[in-house]
Amino acid sequence: MNNLSRTLRKVGVVEKGDFVLKSGARTDKYYNVKKAYGSPEALREISTGMWNKMKVKPSCLAVCGAGGIPPGAYIYLEYMIFP
Repeated sequence: MNNLSRTLRKVGVVEKGDFVLKSGARTDKYYNVKKAYGSPEALREISTGMWNKMKVKPSCLAVCGAGGIPPGAYIYLEYMIFP
């Protein structure tokens, strides 16, 4: 298990139970990303992992939706990407 997996489990991102998704589908696992974004350690690991996956480093950054804002803000500030 890698560092990110351990951190996500530690902050309780993976929830087990009976969940009904917006689509109406049911699942027994739910990944609560909001919990990850509420943990500075998890947010750092997610954002750093995203940055490291980029083959070409950007000179600007655009994010989408509420889920993109926390890692986008971290990358913006950590790696000094300014518009």
